[in-house]
Amino acid sequence: MAHNEGQGPQIPLEFNALKHYQLNARLARKTATIREMNKRRTFIAGTLALIKGAVFGQRSGSPVATGPVPFGYKMAWMAVRCETLDVLVSYLDLKERRQVSWDEGTKFVYDDKNKGLVFLTPPVKEWIFVVGWSAAALADAEPVKSFYNTIKPMSARFGEVQAFATHRVIEYQLWMQAANGHIVRSFAYAGEKGELLDNFGPLTAAEKSLRFWNEPPEHWNPDEEDVMKVAAGWSMDPSKLTVNSGPVEFGVIGRVGIRFE
Repeated sequence: MAHNEGQGPQIPLEFNALKHYQLNARLARKTATIREMNKRRTFIAGTLALIKGAVFGQRSGSPVATGPVPFGYKMAWMAVRCETLDVLVSYLDLKERRQVSWDEGTKFVYDDKNKGLVFLTPPVKEWIFVVGWSAAALADAEPVKSFYNTIKPMSARFGEVQAFATHRVIEYQLWMQAANGHIVRSFAYAGEKGELLDNFGPLTAAEKSLRFWNEPPEHWNPDEEDVMKVAAGWSMDPSKLTVNSGPVEFGVIGRVGIRFE
């Protein structure tokens, strides 16, 4: 084949087209392989996340903070005069903790499967709530004795701590207040048995708004609404909380590590 002097041999156009086609084919196959590998990696990662959530109760993705949500009925809680959540988390030596929204934390402690854990809410008007029936059993299986041994030392650290519990099925009603390391007021009643469990300290202004306040304590017959009224008078009625009651912030769920004797 003739060619000009000083130039290399000219390659037929058909040969160039064939090489170009083969190169493109190889690139296409390689791209398809990479895409398939990425799909498999994504599928495996998603499957592992679902398994982790099922086994450890964790959800994939970042949690989203919400405003306050109501709680209180068929529940026990403490109200701690504290405006910094990290301080209370550290004091209680909270174990197995993770950050949650108000909505998730409240649903969590209402689920019977999560016994032993509590929900610490974000601060609301200088109060932090420690929510969950486990809060009523940090020092003893009996709520009155347990709360005595829990909120008394806590009030020495935080100035004021209150405890509440109500359960309509057994008609259990409790409210207790401690300040500066001393129990100031305590009342507990088991309506199912008609039994006065505790009555310590002078009546407070909040209790004097109750319909039966001027009767002898052994004749009192409080219900869950009375617990909420006392809570409202002492600190805050959690059943009346709304998304506008406080800032949109995260709370914490976990297991209390500190030992109360």
